[in-house]
Amino acid sequence: MSEEMVWPPLSSYPDEFWTRLGVPELREQSIAQLRGGEGLTYSTVEQLARHSGVKMPELARLLNISVSTLRRRRLRGHFKPGESYCLLGIFAVIGNAIDLFEGNTSSAVDWLREPQRGLHGHRPLAVAASPGGHETVLNLIGQLEHGVLP
Repeated sequence: MSEEMVWPPLSSYPDEFWTRLGVPELREQSIAQLRGGEGLTYSTVEQLARHSGVKMPELARLLNISVSTLRRRRLRGHFKPGESYCLLGIFAVIGNAIDLFEGNTSSAVDWLREPQRGLHGHRPLAVAASPGGHETVLNLIGQLEHGVLP
């Protein structure tokens, strides 16, 4: 991901975002990292991944980085800002999907990995990893929560 992203407003990731993923204590630390112009720390992403049921190699594929680059991020201690923006979008989608599936993380992640008609046959996780794609998936989840079928 060589393209730098513009940070979304931090209000896009309210307190419940962190609570949904089971790690409310990471909110302040993550916001400080983002406001400081840094990317998320590797340990923060690792904790978010563990609580969301998505493995680090899968996140690397979604970020379009190799496993060796993922290792370099671990050694460096943090992700690049553009990668962090993408990761937050992915985790926002996962948190909302967990709500959609009434707290069932496994079912939510399974749904996110399957092609969905409301996304023209694309997988929600893959769409969420594209620039601005997390908004598209969040809109679909919102529609489903309100009984609007695509």
